[in-house]
Amino acid sequence: MPDKRGVTFYDKQSRNREAKDIELTFFPQGSGAVVNDNNIGNGATIERTDVGKFTVTFDKPFNAVIVKNPDVMHATLVLHARVISKQTDSVTGACTGFTFQVYTSAVSATAADVAAAATSAITIKATGLNTVYS
Repeated sequence: MPDKRGVTFYDKQSRNREAKDIELTFFPQGSGAVVNDNNIGNGATIERTDVGKFTVTFDKPFNAVIVKNPDVMHATLVLHARVISKQTDSVTGACTGFTFQVYTSAVSATAADVAAAATSAITIKATGLNTVYS
């Protein structure tokens, strides 16, 4: 909102005005931890937090993030994934990541792990808007 001098103040300060695309493919290990050193792409790390549930943490926080539902590749099953929450910094309000859940069906809410196999992978895509001062 402009003040009397016509200067506009934004509620969050940005390092720069930009849009950064984050695309990352990782290889779930069934019920085991994700090995982030094997990820293809960069900009985030992945952690398995429950059955079929993964938390994505961005390398840098963003003022806003547009997240697409992840793509799940599996040799024998048709699995679906959807974003269930975004994480925000309690001080700045910036988006620091998101959580998504893998399901056995697009309709039912049955959580499923992705088996550790050479053909199993999950690709996440997000667009971060305006990196935040750290």
